[in-house]
Amino acid sequence: MSEKISTIDILDVVNTILEPPLTSEQTEIDLISFGVDSIMFIQIIVALEKKYNIEISDEYLLITEM
Repeated sequence: MSEKISTIDILDVVNTILEPPLTSEQTEIDLISFGVDSIMFIQIIVALEKKYNIEISDEYLLITEM
């Protein structure tokens, strides 16, 4: 993938799953503190993979790794 993906681009995808949505000022805060559980985390991963036509390696599929 040669396209540069910005934090705002990723935030837009994440916010399709989260309620209430995150702001750009909250991007460095751990997702767990926003109430993201394992199901929501996988939904976010799948949405990112589909949007950007990528595959996130299994070694990063722990919520504590993101």
